[in-house]
Amino acid sequence: MAASLSKSLTLSTKVLLSTLGVRQQIAPTLSPVFQVRHRNKKQRVKDAKVDVDKKNSYISKKDRKRATVNVSEQEKSTILAAKPLDNVWVHKFYPVQHFSIQEALLRHKAFAQPAMLDNMRGLFYLSMRLDLTTKKKITTGVLKATDFKHVLCTTDCGTEILPLRNYLRDTFPQKAKGTLGSDLQAMWDKFFYGYTVESQKVTESLGQLQVPLGLIEQPVEHLVENFQVYIEEVSKHKSIALGPFITSMSLVAPPSPEEIALRVEDYAPGYKNEEVDSDEEEMSVEAA
Repeated sequence: MAASLSKSLTLSTKVLLSTLGVRQQIAPTLSPVFQVRHRNKKQRVKDAKVDVDKKNSYISKKDRKRATVNVSEQEKSTILAAKPLDNVWVHKFYPVQHFSIQEALLRHKAFAQPAMLDNMRGLFYLSMRLDLTTKKKITTGVLKATDFKHVLCTTDCGTEILPLRNYLRDTFPQKAKGTLGSDLQAMWDKFFYGYTVESQKVTESLGQLQVPLGLIEQPVEHLVENFQVYIEEVSKHKSIALGPFITSMSLVAPPSPEEIALRVEDYAPGYKNEEVDSDEEEMSVEAA
């Protein structure tokens, strides 16, 4: 840059001398440029350091659990009432509400109307939680319960198969399950052509069962009949003497995210003082 600046100054000097009639060429002199630094008299401020408390940087499991308990207590304190006054409410401010099967069906039917989800051809599903605490391991032997899906027996042979009870366990023929009776052909048609559902084990003591209840557009009376048949058949797989088999129920109708809880004590056996059959009572004593 210094060379280009010197060249421009030289050209301008030549033009100036030619106008004055002087033929002498004078080279211009350039004064050097010096950079002057001034000392800052103000005291430089150092970057502030944040002191981290090492004691608070680690949260123990005990403190973390205590904080979780405090949060849960705060959530409980936000409950406004046991039951909302309006038909629309914020779930976190009220406990889970339970309804009858008729009320739950009507609520889902309202959601499925053409003005909302437009899903009248959709399906209802009944979800049930099952108590599996009475399930026991089967002793080893020639017969295995897994070898038989259903075991049918006539009443005149009921006493002859009693020695097989410890091996067959849940598949052992019983009147309550419909596997012990006088009409062998009727029992065969029921279990051969019937609809079989299987529960999913959540834990060792808890099972989950979901069955289709019917179309949303079906009359409520028909859906209630299907509901009652399911409850009756599922409850046969556990003796009333051992307590309720169905612990909770809910009704869903996809794609609606709403899951309406039902009052299980009003429908499932084992919650009231029912009469216990002698056959069921004997099975409960052996299971215990």
